[in-house]
Amino acid sequence: MHLQPSPPQPDDRDTDLQLLERWRAGDLEAGARLFERHYAGIQRFFSNKVGRDCEDLIQSTFLGCLEAIEGFRGESSFRTLLFAIARFKLLKHLRERRRDHKYLGPARISNIADRPSFNAAMAASKERKRLLAAMRRLPLDTQLMLELFYWEAMPVKDIALVVDLPDNTVKTRMRRGRQQLVKELD
Repeated sequence: MHLQPSPPQPDDRDTDLQLLERWRAGDLEAGARLFERHYAGIQRFFSNKVGRDCEDLIQSTFLGCLEAIEGFRGESSFRTLLFAIARFKLLKHLRERRRDHKYLGPARISNIADRPSFNAAMAASKERKRLLAAMRRLPLDTQLMLELFYWEAMPVKDIALVVDLPDNTVKTRMRRGRQQLVKELD
């Protein structure tokens, strides 16, 4: 009896590019794992800007990714591509809301999964609200740059690709944004 080697099994250690190549080759599970891996970051990206009612934007981003994936050459990370699409979708959404003259109020604060004590939760909620309110006073791209850097741990070179600016411009705007944020919080 001749044994055939079993096909490689999906592994959480697979890189995004490995999953992407398998997805392009027809492995739908690899595509699903790729989206699952980045869902929380994209959800956080939108919820900080438009509140909890961001599911349509998340879906639109992933659909945009499906449309753009064939043209993706791998010159940046898959994650960078995904956040660039998310930024495009957010800007389009904000333009459409302004045209409709709808109120662009602050995002609603979502519940924290690990429930701290009531007093700790209230203090954290107040601090987060203060931070989000201060962030909203920054230019939108500066907000995005700081969020991608601090909350998504994205390197400056990838942030530059997302916002379509040179690296040094991103560094300068982030520095100025941090300074303005400190002033807003004081």
